[in-house]
Amino acid sequence: MNKYTLTLAFGLFLLSILELSRGCRLNEQFTECFNPCNTCRLIGVHCSIICESGCDCIQGHRRNKFGVCIPEHLCGTSKTPEEGREDIVQERPCDTRACSRRCHPRPWACNGPRCICLNR
Repeated sequence: MNKYTLTLAFGLFLLSILELSRGCRLNEQFTECFNPCNTCRLIGVHCSIICESGCDCIQGHRRNKFGVCIPEHLCGTSKTPEEGREDIVQERPCDTRACSRRCHPRPWACNGPRCICLNR
């Protein structure tokens, strides 16, 4: 094994330890800005990305009702797009300060004029 291969292996080892130390679970990755709508129940809903660091599902995965990241093709279909949202507050336009106060400490997202308080 040459020194470059050893250096690369050591670097990958350190990166994996760093990822584990951030507390991300299976099928998750640490990100500086997560997508609060990355859930099975909110497929098709477009939300603003929240620039708050945390664990988010890896590409092709969404959170199920238990908060576990599963492959998107395993998500069931929902009869109503509102299902899974704990609270929807009408704002015109979406007032970020009002959303933050109403939803605290839960994450929230603006979807057009709507403020959506999310379960996370």
